Amino acid sequence: MTITQFNNLNRKQKLLAINTKGIEVAKDFTRYGEIKLMTCYAIDNFFVEIVMHVANQDIEEVEAFVDDERLDRYTHIGMRGILNDDPVFFSMVKPVADKLRIEFKDFNYNKALTVKLAKAINTLDANLLEDLFDEDIVYEAQKPLFAIRGNRHIIGYLYMLFRKLKAKNRQYFAELSHYKNDKHKPCIIIYTGNKNNKTAIVMVNAIDNKINKLYYFTNKSVFKF
Repeated sequence: MTITQFNNLNRKQKLLAINTKGIEVAKDFTRYGEIKLMTCYAIDNFFVEIVMHVANQDIEEVEAFVDDERLDRYTHIGMRGILNDDPVFFSMVKPVADKLRIEFKDFNYNKALTVKLAKAINTLDANLLEDLFDEDIVYEAQKPLFAIRGNRHIIGYLYMLFRKLKAKNRQYFAELSHYKNDKHKPCIIIYTGNKNNKTAIVMVNAIDNKINKLYYFTNKSVFKF
């Protein structure tokens, strides 16, 4: 669906399209005046914002957009982790989650899933993420220190992140490697700018042929390959 096709729908059809095709990205509230809840959804190559009056539960606006400045508000929320008790985004409590459980004991590695994720990162194609993640997947990042849980929320977040990286023409490379030089422990190395600038590692935990945990960390002391 294109943004033009969406705009040509009536209100009822738009809400149905959001319900069937939309991926929830984030929520925000107005800061002044009457309290309104704004929810951002990703649909194909555009976003939709629903504005609902909290007191009477009326939907006041359903507006599609591609404006990066408008999207920045939701990116800011996602990267900060919103509130500690938020059901979608939650800040890590222990220092860097014990270095994001760097020992990775009892870790379930899956090379095929790791390769597919690397391809999605390399191409910045969020569509390749479909069917990769378990419904209860958890994504943890060391910097900034936050985590996200839930298939739809993580796909929505990565969709938004990929879009912003594309808009900025930022060079971002993903390469398959092996944790601690163990060929049975595939992981992803992230390079930024060029192949000489190693900036992060992504560890992929799998269960029932789905990714159920992602760890993104930048502590160079753990780059052991």
